[in-house]
Amino acid sequence: MRRQTSDRSTVLQEPGSSSLAELYHENSKLRWTNSRQYRDLIASVSNSPYIVEKMAHAYKAYSTAPQLRLPRLWDKDDHSSRIEAVIERRRTSRQFTSRSVSIVEISKLLHFSYGITGAAPISQSSAEEEFQYFRAAPSAGGLYPLELYLVLWRVTYLEPGIYHYSVVSHALERLKTGDFSQLAGEYTFAPEIAEKACVLLIISAMFERTFFKYNERGYRFVWLDAGHLAQNVCLVATALRLGVVPMGGFLDDELNRLIDIDGVHESVIYPLFVGTL
Repeated sequence: MRRQTSDRSTVLQEPGSSSLAELYHENSKLRWTNSRQYRDLIASVSNSPYIVEKMAHAYKAYSTAPQLRLPRLWDKDDHSSRIEAVIERRRTSRQFTSRSVSIVEISKLLHFSYGITGAAPISQSSAEEEFQYFRAAPSAGGLYPLELYLVLWRVTYLEPGIYHYSVVSHALERLKTGDFSQLAGEYTFAPEIAEKACVLLIISAMFERTFFKYNERGYRFVWLDAGHLAQNVCLVATALRLGVVPMGGFLDDELNRLIDIDGVHESVIYPLFVGTL
């Protein structure tokens, strides 16, 4: 990813550098050679009654500590669009309808998940004023290392293909034309979800944007940023009555190649299926 030189300037390195973050990232990728073993492990854990019982109690309690009960003074109206109601309704749903998502819904999903929501001037020394943009999701140091790509095949007024979200202009940049839904399902081990979904939203990370400031600890911050963004996607989709399936298992190199990134300086870190309910 990168290293520090003696004059403390930052330069890029090719794969195989001494970066521990890069070593971990490469070693934790799923590939065809280890994907079967990974899926067998997940299946065995999911079918274990002992593990399932443990999953149902995924919390910690101090049985001898005094408790102070908190008031539950909020409206449970399921039809409310308030943030409390949206959070309560949020669920991972795999039961899509095959109906198309509208371009307006895609626009809202992108803007309110990671779009620009404000700006402040940062320099008045140049002839043209420059701005620091603020996004819908928090980011360590305001560095915003993430990018959004859409593999879409069922969106009104949009030709099936692969698009990149241009944040600064709130626009979609078409990179490839064609129906890539089968590959989206194959590379995420979820062909049955891709069959009825509308979009595979792909979050990638450009690690240098964070690493130049935070060094190896920046790897943690990149994933924290991805969590902030993904939760926004889930909540905005819920408010729009859309379904989302976040995907943790996927073929890293295949998805990287699908959207034409190198997998080192920029790499896919989090894909999510989006569809209609």
